[in-house]
Amino acid sequence: MEGSRSQLWNLIEQITGQIYELQQQEGESNQELEELAEKLQRLLVIHKKYNEMEKDSNIKLLALMRERNLYLEKCRKIESLGQGMNWQNPVMSKVLGVLYQNSED
Repeated sequence: MEGSRSQLWNLIEQITGQIYELQQQEGESNQELEELAEKLQRLLVIHKKYNEMEKDSNIKLLALMRERNLYLEKCRKIESLGQGMNWQNPVMSKVLGVLYQNSED
């Protein structure tokens, strides 16, 4: 899917270039051709901005996933520690309550 998207945008870029070449070859200003070229050029700019935003979003998502994994690993370690003590320690029993607390509680 990504390859076909990339091919599509490469094709649009080629078409835009060809339109600009045709304008220069004809020597006269063809208003419709110029408007079409400008629309395609704007589309390419929007696509480039979208790709940059998507890349930034993916970087932020990866950072959030790493942070989530870090906290989950800490919770697993706390749970393991509590299980090793059979949750007998009063502090660990409170921790157990926090670990398994529902979001509604």
